[in-house]
Amino acid sequence: MLFLFRTPLPQMKPIQPTPSSTHNRPITPLDISELLCQIFSYLDTYTLAQSVVLVCRQWFFLNHSRLSRTLTWDINWQPFRPKYALARLPGAERLILGYERANLWNAPNAHGALESLQRSQSNFWSTFITPLLLRQDEKAAHIKNLLDRPLQEFVIATTNRYNISWLDTLPFPNTLRSLTIVKNRRANIDVPRILVTCPVLESLHITGTAMLIFHGPLTEQGKSALPNHLRLRSLVLEQPRVKQSWIEHLLTITPDLEDLRLIIVSWSSRNDWEWSRFRDHLKTLSLPLKRFHHSIERPNTPDEEYQKEVLAVCPQAQEHTVLAYHFTPWMVKTLMDWPVYLTTLDILHSRPLGCARYGWLSEYTNHESIYTAWHWHYLLCECPKLRYLKTLKMPYMPDYMDIHRRGPMYSSEGSSPLKPGIWICRELETLNMELHVHEHAKARGTAYTRVVYGYLSRICPRLHDLRITFTAYCQLNGRGENWRLHPYVLEGGLCLLSKLRYLEQIRVDYSSVECEIAELNWLCRSGRSEEHRYRRRQLVDGWTWRLEQEAELDTERMKNRTVEDEDVLGVEGDYDDLMSSIRHLGLLQDVKELLLEMDRGDFECLPELQVVACGNHLPRRPEREMGSLFSMEPPGLVARLADWNPF
Repeated sequence: MLFLFRTPLPQMKPIQPTPSSTHNRPITPLDISELLCQIFSYLDTYTLAQSVVLVCRQWFFLNHSRLSRTLTWDINWQPFRPKYALARLPGAERLILGYERANLWNAPNAHGALESLQRSQSNFWSTFITPLLLRQDEKAAHIKNLLDRPLQEFVIATTNRYNISWLDTLPFPNTLRSLTIVKNRRANIDVPRILVTCPVLESLHITGTAMLIFHGPLTEQGKSALPNHLRLRSLVLEQPRVKQSWIEHLLTITPDLEDLRLIIVSWSSRNDWEWSRFRDHLKTLSLPLKRFHHSIERPNTPDEEYQKEVLAVCPQAQEHTVLAYHFTPWMVKTLMDWPVYLTTLDILHSRPLGCARYGWLSEYTNHESIYTAWHWHYLLCECPKLRYLKTLKMPYMPDYMDIHRRGPMYSSEGSSPLKPGIWICRELETLNMELHVHEHAKARGTAYTRVVYGYLSRICPRLHDLRITFTAYCQLNGRGENWRLHPYVLEGGLCLLSKLRYLEQIRVDYSSVECEIAELNWLCRSGRSEEHRYRRRQLVDGWTWRLEQEAELDTERMKNRTVEDEDVLGVEGDYDDLMSSIRHLGLLQDVKELLLEMDRGDFECLPELQVVACGNHLPRRPEREMGSLFSMEPPGLVARLADWNPF
């Protein structure tokens, strides 16, 4: 054994480092940064955020400048964690603040959030980033570019009563380029202060259903405090109470303004406004306007001469905003003959709003002032200038979508006199629809929601952004009606929207979610497991008797139908194919067939869906939304990865 220790060990050759594979492989086009940037320019931001930036460090740094991070802060989300939100604020370019619970807070601590933004950035740089920057290398420069991004867009969205006076003390960052305030209550806002505080502001939108009152020292002391030039390109004020002279002066210092909308100038100040004077002032300025709207709350329908002059301000506009009760036969004819195709159409109600059986009242207590959605429904079906419409906002009634007139099968209130039709705007991408149901029997059932969901999934297959607001409270026939609706239950047909391949965002705005988890969680990946699909099949099995009864009623309807029953608007070349795809529109059978299709392994359920909101709050990732609504267990690793978004 001792000889083993006396024998010298053999000389070991030093281990040579294995050359990296990257040194041996030939250069490919994917190694050229300029070529990669050109390829990535064809991809949308969602694909970049979800796939491309995760491939490698190089691809991340090549694309991070194209991705803007949005921080959404809504106190209605449970659990609400303001500290977590504030920790992610540095580097975010867009901040969305939403809340609606008046009994929870008088106002969210947005003041502290914005004040802490600079402090948190300063602490972050001194603690973590400054040592990196001392190296002055490329990695440190990339990190600085990634995190040193100023806040450029601020959205404040509210849906209930609150004290808005805190807005006048908010330390708005001077880097803001866009500010949007959505209010549902009368607000006193120092708008001039906003314009001075945010010198690079390009878009200011203050909208909602209540009066906006200009106030503050700048308004009272004159116009000298405002700068000589503002960068505003878009100014939207809804129900403003402000002197005409002040708005006229504001327009003189916004030479780049392209979008001007003064929606329903307040009743209390309308005597201070003179349209002819305002029109002449606009002519002298020669603003590069591409979109214009001006309206004043009036007890009667405006005359045609006034409407002509308003439309003449932008005779080639592709985007229009029209008050609902301004849709007269003259307006219909004008838009039918419009010289260019329209891309955006916003149809707005005035408030307060009275309701009638098949429409609304332009004067709250005058039942002779009734108007319906017929005029814009006719345009949507027959106007060739709406063929390429991309964005639509409007109030609507499901009767116009009930192509087969199956409503009387579920209601004892008789057939509707409203004529349904097929929209011509099949390439619609954004739809914001306020849905009204003014019949007791129809509101209690779910047939009308099956009609709406089924209609949109077939007629508008390219929808990207969908918001449906269900109006639960109506002033019908002089008394308040508080409807109890069921837009989320499985038999209501929300799952029919799963066929929308391009849908990225869906908001179904109704406060009460009264359904079990399996009826709704198909919206997220974890809800498509065998367990939840089995529960949905059980619910469908319980419809057997109703399906048989429904088939008998539909057979009877077919026997008794007339020529008028088959008449619909919007007949085109592909009419037969469309009618075939909606042959079961409104029936439970339609939902059953879709659920069977969803159970197939090759069915793609909303492949592009990013965020969801079921209720009066801001949208969020599907897994988080379902977890909040039903207090689900934290999702597993696969679901978390599917739900993750780095931006």
